[in-house]
Amino acid sequence: MNEGAGVARLVTFLGTGRYEKVAYELAGKRAEASPYVARALSELLAPRAIRVLSTEEAERQHGTGLREALRSLGGPEPEFVKIPSAAARVEQLTFFEILKNALRGADGPVVLDITHGFRAQPFLAAAVVAFVRAVDEPPPEIRVLYGAFEARDATGVAPVWDLTYLVELLDWTAALRVLLETGRAEEAAAAAERLGRSLSKAWAEGGRSRPRPELDRLGKALRAFGEHLETLRTGDLLLGGGAKAAPSAVALVEGIERARSDVEAHLPPLADVLDRVRAMVAPLATGPEHLASPEGLQPSPRWRVSTAISADGSRRRRACARVK
Repeated sequence: MNEGAGVARLVTFLGTGRYEKVAYELAGKRAEASPYVARALSELLAPRAIRVLSTEEAERQHGTGLREALRSLGGPEPEFVKIPSAAARVEQLTFFEILKNALRGADGPVVLDITHGFRAQPFLAAAVVAFVRAVDEPPPEIRVLYGAFEARDATGVAPVWDLTYLVELLDWTAALRVLLETGRAEEAAAAAERLGRSLSKAWAEGGRSRPRPELDRLGKALRAFGEHLETLRTGDLLLGGGAKAAPSAVALVEGIERARSDVEAHLPPLADVLDRVRAMVAPLATGPEHLASPEGLQPSPRWRVSTAISADGSRRRRACARVK
């Protein structure tokens, strides 16, 4: 199966640098040598549309060469989108709007190539990706790539680094924040499962034979805990369900511990956030035998229960933020 099967749009930058020919390689597949990373990614990913973000100077310098390189593949004609140099704040905000529109509206996954981003453009691009992922519903599927020309080997082959996990890191951090503040776990569960799938794919592409990451199982534990907390199913939360199912609070603490090595090895910034989640849940993960003890009867932690108004006007109860 083609590595880029299903890629709806490639969004790439074009600068004014002196680009040298190099053979870019992604996930074990190598493209024909070219000065333009966009040409390599078009060969490897076969996108259905290509948008090139460039200043007028960059298009004058490299536009013809890039068009000819892409035309040799027989793929889509690139659409050049003018961007400012982003030196002043007003230009940075204009750039923000242009890239935001370039990432939206595709009929499938979007690949953002930041290789030839100029000066602060890659940083601004990260802010745009975070914004779009946070406010769009559903959030667009965005893959972020960087052609590491400076990391080429002795044979002249340069790797393409997949930086998408950093986008997922932002997603999961935001979702865990929602969990800590409201008790809602659905977003955190979905983010954990996506990260688990990404790690599995990366390990497979790298030829590493390892057990499946624990993040997807952590996602299931998060989802069960959140459902029981939001619907006030305290029996399932504290005592466990039928068929000897463990209490969801206990299962979540255990899931965090099992996933810890994966997180510390591959996503260390999330380790401290998970520690905060564990500290929040641990007082609930005492097991049924502890609930009848004097310590188990203490009201810690306390959770505020609010009444929400549904779209149809009905009232429903849900657990939300922990009382501090």
